[in-house]
Order: sequence, then C-alpha cells, then structure tokens
Amino acid sequence: MITRIIGLNWKYLIRNFRRYRFPDQLSIFLLDRSYRFNEVIKKSQVDSQNFQQFGTFYSISEMDLGIQNENTHDINERLGFGCFHSDDIVVLKFFAYSLFKKVLDHKNQMNFILENKICKLDRDISFGQARWGPNDETIIFIGWKEFPYRLGVWACRNRRSALYAINLESKDIECLTPDDNICVRSPRFSPNLDSFIYLENSGGGPHFKGAKLRKYDWKTKKNSTVVDLVENASGDEFPGIYVDYLPARCWSEDGKYVYFSTIWRSREAIVCIDVENRQLQKVHTDEQFGSCDVLDVQYNMIVAEFSAPNIEPCLVIGQIDAKNRATIGWKYLDSNAPVIHSDIKWDIKRLIPTVPNKKYPDLDYEIIVISPTKMQEKYPLIIMPHGGPHSCFPAEFLSRRIGFVKLGYILCIVNYRGSIGFGEANVNHFLEILELKMLLMFSKLLYIAHMCGQYPDFYKAAVLLNPVIDVSNMMGIADIPDWNWVEGGFGDNFDLSTIVKPDHLKAMWEKSPISHIDKVRAPTLLLLGKKDLRVPMSQGLKYYQLLKARKVPVRVYQYDDNHQLLKTKHDGDHFIQAALWFYKYSSP
Repeated sequence: MITRIIGLNWKYLIRNFRRYRFPDQLSIFLLDRSYRFNEVIKKSQVDSQNFQQFGTFYSISEMDLGIQNENTHDINERLGFGCFHSDDIVVLKFFAYSLFKKVLDHKNQMNFILENKICKLDRDISFGQARWGPNDETIIFIGWKEFPYRLGVWACRNRRSALYAINLESKDIECLTPDDNICVRSPRFSPNLDSFIYLENSGGGPHFKGAKLRKYDWKTKKNSTVVDLVENASGDEFPGIYVDYLPARCWSEDGKYVYFSTIWRSREAIVCIDVENRQLQKVHTDEQFGSCDVLDVQYNMIVAEFSAPNIEPCLVIGQIDAKNRATIGWKYLDSNAPVIHSDIKWDIKRLIPTVPNKKYPDLDYEIIVISPTKMQEKYPLIIMPHGGPHSCFPAEFLSRRIGFVKLGYILCIVNYRGSIGFGEANVNHFLEILELKMLLMFSKLLYIAHMCGQYPDFYKAAVLLNPVIDVSNMMGIADIPDWNWVEGGFGDNFDLSTIVKPDHLKAMWEKSPISHIDKVRAPTLLLLGKKDLRVPMSQGLKYYQLLKARKVPVRVYQYDDNHQLLKTKHDGDHFIQAALWFYKYSSP
C-alpha cells in the first residue's frame, strides 16, 4: 500500500513538532529549509536496506508525503516497516487512521484533504522503492515477482523484478521494464524530471553481481544502457558497478552527471558518470582512505563518508569542479577529523592463485593485511574471509574486528576468487581452493568467519558466526533456497517447483564443510543467532554436536538476534568471547 498525505500545514507542524508524542515505529524528522522540506527521515527498528526499499518518499512539490506499507488493515501497526507485501496499492489522502491522528491531527489545527484512490496490482507482485514522478501525477516503483511464494530479499540483488508507473488520475499501471528475467532497483529522477536512472542485472544466479546503469527517457519511453557490465578487468581497470543502492540524490545540478560509490577491487571508490556521453571517471580521493561512500549530492556538493582500516569514519563535503567533474575539493566536517590510529598499518596485496584454472586463467584475488605498526616479534595471524560467498570486504574501518589488532594479532582479510568488485568472470567463478602463502611473520594461524568454513585442520583455533555447515540440509529451512541450488553448481535458474533429488543433495553435501568434519582438529567457537532465517541456528548446533562427539574442543553461544548479530550487547559480547577463545589457544 502507498499512503499519500497532501495539503499539510508544514509551518504549523514544525512550530508544534515537539508537542507531539510519536509512536516508537514512526518518528518522522523533517529537515527545514525555510519551510521547504527536502527529506523525510524515519527512525525505526529496520536497517538501512529496508529503509531504501520500504520507507516514506517525498513528493517533488514538497507538499505530498507517501508512506509504503503492507495494507489498509495494518496501517496502525506497520506503516511500511518490515514486510512490504500486498495485493493492492492504495493512495490515501486523509488521516482516517488512529495512528495518523495521534501523530499529526492536533485539535484539528492541521490542514488536509480527504480523498481515496485504490489501484489493483497483480496478486503475485510486491512493491517498494517508490518515487514521485513529474508533477506528482505519477508514482514509479519496483515490483518484485514472487510466484508462487516470497523469497528473502535482504542482501539479495538477484530477485526478479520490474519498474512500474501508476497514473494517479487514470489509475493505469504500466510496466516500464518488460524483460521477465531481470532485477532492477534504485530509480533516481534527474533534476528536470525528463528521465531517471536505475540499476539492472540479470535475475537469479549469484545473490550479488555486477549491475548495469540504465536510463529511462520519460518522453520517448525508451530504456538505454549508460554503463554496461564488465566481464574482465585487468589490473586497476574499472571492474563494473557493484553497489546495493544508489544514493537518494545522486545527480549533479545540471542533470548531466551522477555520483555514487562502488566496490572497486578491495576498495570502495567514488565514480562520476557522464550520463549523456556514457563516460565514467574515478573521482580522486586521498590514497590513505580505502573506503569512500557517497551519502548525498545536492547543489553540486557531495557529502561522503571516508574511512580506512586505521582511520575512523569521518564526514567530508566536496565541491564539484565545473570544468573537471571528477575533481572534488574535499573538506572535513569535523575539525578533529580524521582520527588516525597510528599504531595500526594496512596494505592490500594482490595474489595469483597457485591452482590454475583453464576457464578463468587470468583471475587474481586480494587480501587486506592489517597489523600493528611496530612488529618486533612474531604475532598470531587471523584469517578472515567474508561470507556470501559473492560479497567483498572493502578496506574500511572494521569496528567489529580492529580490536584484534589492538590485542596484538595480524588480520588477513581475504577477498577470494568469487568476490564482487573484480569483474563478472570473478563472480561467476566460485571459490574452489583457498591457499595462502604469506610473506608475514606469524606464529599461529587462527580463523574467524561469517559463514564458510574451509581447511579446519589448518588452523590452531576457529570462531564461526552463524556458519553454513550442510548446504543440502538448508534447502527446506532457509529463506533463500535458490542460494543452495546455485552454489551447489546446478545453474542460475532455480525453479521453486523443482524437486530436489538425491544426486542434488549428494553434490551439495560434498561441497559443504560437514563433509570434512573428520579432519577437524581446531578448537571451535560457534556464535549463533536464534532468529537467523538465512542460516538457521540448527546448522551450527548440529556442528557443535558432531564436534563434541568427536572430542574436538568446542563451545557455542546463542544470541537473541538474527544473522549478523549486530545488536550492541551481542556485538560486544561475541567479540570478547572470540578474543578469549583465540587467547586461550594461541598462547604459548
């Protein structure tokens, strides 16, 4: 459902803003610019990804506020937070529901208009990421195709979807991207509203992959490609676009350029794209930063967040050069920035796999080595590959991990073959063998991972966060069964009607860590989330039971949390438990 609020007395609302008691799930903050409101920001219990997909969206005229939520019956409870699925799109212009009256209608001093419009959507389509079109006469949105049932969308950039437009007067709904096997996201209108850009990649297959930057011309009704996929990238060449979402505002003031950040090998870089001429440039930033994330673009100014493994995140603002759009003069917004940890150093090392691959002979991978600045003795080395497996660790400030370096460990963060940000050939080639030869001084090898668990006998100790243990066992219990199919090696097009046969289960089992359990000797600590739907806790508990039965030192901690264990108290506790575990088994 899309709820539309129009004709508000914004000036009255700002003047009396503090008088209202906002419900926990609807704290709306209005940013005032002479009573012209450029943004509506919601504070809620959902993460930034859900906010991008299912939140409020502000009209071009700044007089309408749209709220995406599940359906008319749930508006008092949800207002678009969390689940977004619905059979209808409802455009409402009134505060008929009690929650709205609690929030805005104070003694009838708010001005508003009553009107109700309902547009029917296909029963098998869910919607989100809505944006107002020209003259506030149209709403465009992403429709996810969910027949016969819904799959998980968190961290999944492969869900089949399309762009739609609703005319609020005629109630007509038009599909703007008729291709049936694509995933689209992040529609962003140009300042003059003549066109909008969006991200597009193939549907199905790996859950994160490179995306095309596409453009839809509002007048000609035609789609075109601005930046295409990159199959192979040599050296530091542009590897393609690897990004979750575009910033809500990413256009330059003249409507000719767009700015956003993308994974570029083991860094997060800012790119400037000439939309008309289809040319891309990398924006220059100081090499001391490994991650540069664009937050907002307006009035030819860019607000971004810079960080590095030894530099805490800092806000910067930059003025776009009128002559050279890829040249930005950056200034820190905090006089104390940047905060540099001088006792920590880092480096990115490029490695060639020792095991040749005929199909992908030119692929390489990178590791980010973070270590104490002064190394006068041998230090334990912690190997930390990312989960996914099609993901990446950019060289950013890892607040959850940097404490290990402070405790005297070396961190080796592995962006193995199959990681994003290295070209599509790299994504399509899943990790087969990870064999590291380090030119570092270390005394003991330790392992900390999010999901995957390889070479368990190679390490002195291991810490596993919600690990995948048996892929074959997850087919019927995970929220993304297609992941098991794709990573099992059965192709990109998983059919939800497919019956998984014994030979499928056998192949999945052979690719799972559980097939190597008899080799495990390393003491293992398991950190599990009770609410994890992505990798259910039963995976880790089964591993715990099997290791304990084999008399391998093992311990498990369960948290009332989901897949990432990001709640503050859980985040802190599992770091302490991991540090104690490593200390116990790395001490002389």
